[in-house]
Amino acid sequence: DGRYASYAPSTDSLIQLLEQKKKYRPTGSVTSFSRSASWVSNGGNLPMGEFPNPDEFLNSDAPYPAWSDPNQIPLSKEEIEDIFKSLTAKLGFQYDNMRNMYDAMMTMLDSRASRMSPSMALLMLHADYIGGDHANYRRWYFSAQLDHDTPPVREQVDQKTQQEMLSEEVPSGKADTPAAFVEKWRAKMNSLSQYERARHIALWMLLWGEAGNIRFIPELLCFLFKLADDYVQSPLAQQRVEPAPEGEYLTNVITPLYNYIRDQGYEVINGKYVKRERDHASTIGYDDINECFWTPEGLRLI
Repeated sequence: DGRYASYAPSTDSLIQLLEQKKKYRPTGSVTSFSRSASWVSNGGNLPMGEFPNPDEFLNSDAPYPAWSDPNQIPLSKEEIEDIFKSLTAKLGFQYDNMRNMYDAMMTMLDSRASRMSPSMALLMLHADYIGGDHANYRRWYFSAQLDHDTPPVREQVDQKTQQEMLSEEVPSGKADTPAAFVEKWRAKMNSLSQYERARHIALWMLLWGEAGNIRFIPELLCFLFKLADDYVQSPLAQQRVEPAPEGEYLTNVITPLYNYIRDQGYEVINGKYVKRERDHASTIGYDDINECFWTPEGLRLI
């Protein structure tokens, strides 16, 4: 329609526009909206594309480009890899599982670091897995009441009442209340170093990576994480010289648990696994095991 011809850009204008777009190369942590980003720390005077040595951070062939600026990342890729290697040597994970989980963790950190500062990316990832309000491990830790200073008897209250109790201010001299427990947890999470946060995430991913069907029993997986984390920080693990045999975790922890669950529903007849003719009430399933590891009463049974 000739009436709209004046609004159509000319061919030369389109070429100029495309040339301008080619010069715009978005990066990850360098242009992230963090107060420590390069363009912010320089007063915001550097326009896009005028960073010192931009090719060092804009190389698309480099792995995890948003986790590459040494001035921003809390831990280098090599330091995170050393954490995975150390945990593997102490707990006997498989080498391939270590490589897969390292790549998975770095991919998540790189993805988040492209939208926020790297330090915040690590903090948020740790909150999602371990320490945040919605982390399953945090919910399990509160319910299992493993510490000696937790309420000795878990009160059976509805969710609304429990939420009101958690939001109350901590009375002076009353450290054995749900609100005090939450405050102590937050203080503990805030006091963690970046190294400790990375180690928590790496340990959880390594345990999960070889868990098989145990992934359907998250409360048991939380219990295993607690045991493993305590062991890694113990003098026994620190003084260990020889690395644990590769596959020890899968062979001595996961396989016996898997066999127990499998035998609840199947039996071997003529060399083949056949589903048992057993009433549901007589079968120990995933939910039953979860319930055992969810409460202090269940934990005391083992």
